[in-house]
Amino acid sequence: MWIPSEKESVIANKLQAFTATEFSKWRAANGKQGPTPPTSFKTNDMLEFHQITVDTYKYATYGEINPAIFQVVSFPFLYAVMYGDYGHGFIFFLLGAGLCLFEGPLRKIPSMKGLLVTRYFWLMMGFFACYNGLIYNEFFAINNDWFGTCYDVKGFVPDEGVINYKTPVDNVCVYPFGMDPSQALSTGYLTFTNNIKEKLAVIIAYFHLNLGIFINALNCIYFGKWAKLTFDIITGFLIFLGLIGYMIVLIYVKWWYPVDPYTPPPITIPQNVLSISTSPSIITLLIGDVMGLTGFAEPNDPDLLWFP
Repeated sequence: MWIPSEKESVIANKLQAFTATEFSKWRAANGKQGPTPPTSFKTNDMLEFHQITVDTYKYATYGEINPAIFQVVSFPFLYAVMYGDYGHGFIFFLLGAGLCLFEGPLRKIPSMKGLLVTRYFWLMMGFFACYNGLIYNEFFAINNDWFGTCYDVKGFVPDEGVINYKTPVDNVCVYPFGMDPSQALSTGYLTFTNNIKEKLAVIIAYFHLNLGIFINALNCIYFGKWAKLTFDIITGFLIFLGLIGYMIVLIYVKWWYPVDPYTPPPITIPQNVLSISTSPSIITLLIGDVMGLTGFAEPNDPDLLWFP
């Protein structure tokens, strides 16, 4: 029978009437190390549900780093990056807050036991969803002008597609927090917002997955699995860096390109010079880099590889 080492004294007191009780590490008849002990992770109210979800995918081997500790923050935040809406998020937050505040009375109801395990999970998902929702300025998918936009929204004429300033400004019209609600008047608003959410989610997920690779590498070093470290972890990291890491660099390259929103667009745009108007799709560029080497597709145009 396996027992956690910190429970040894408790169980010994329970079994003290049995003279044959003995606690020792399992050893084979020839003196070698016996079978690998089962894993036992200490959990608390905050960690319990995350531990359950991690164990659903794979139970960590004895001695490995527990990934559920990192998931406590990373999962709710990454979820909120894509979900971000402080209207829907506040519903989740209220659910979690209610379960936390009324935990005592609810524990007396047997059917609520499973839901109470998730109370901090809902609370954190709701909190981060509200935070990201404020950044996206979405309340049940509706924009709100909390801080006062410098654009004359009421004077907007849809047929002309032009929006003016409320008062003259010297090329400074930055919304204090989150997205300017006047963005909702743009014809490409949905494309613009989804683009930001998707790119942020991909960037955060990339570093999140690299954290998992790093933890796996530490486990290999601890157990002395050098072959796995070399041919699985390091090789996989380099491949991941060459594909997804390169895509992350391209995303930042587009964001770093200087754009002056107060200057009218030029009448003619050179098609052989990379700019915001002529830049190729990142996905198309990645596919062209790989498929262009195989001969199944045309290589990318060298004039359109980097921004000027």
